[in-house]
Amino acid sequence: MQSYLDATSRDTVRSRSWTGKPCRMLRNDWTEAWARDDTPDPLGMPLQFMVTGEAVARGHKYPEAAVDVNFNPVGQIVGSMNKVRRAGDVVIEMVQEYLEATERLERLNARVAELNGVSHRDGG
Repeated sequence: MQSYLDATSRDTVRSRSWTGKPCRMLRNDWTEAWARDDTPDPLGMPLQFMVTGEAVARGHKYPEAAVDVNFNPVGQIVGSMNKVRRAGDVVIEMVQEYLEATERLERLNARVAELNGVSHRDGG
């Protein structure tokens, strides 16, 4: 997880080295090795994953030992990721923001209706 938090968008690369399909991921020894001129091109999907699938599984099982070669898919937003949050906290924050937004919209609608001489509550 720390590798995601430490990374910037410049630490990403689009590579076909894991799945055979272009995928943005954190640059590491694995992606660099596949990008070298003296290595074969990745196979197409799904054949490349048939080659790499076991490595992915082992990397997930031993993430700290595989940090230099692990499959770390990520978008360019990685540079904005700066802390880990519980999913429940994120959902609660989204609900609170929704409630605040709908309250603002309700007040705005009431003001517009008032300016137009219409009772907002009775719709008409």
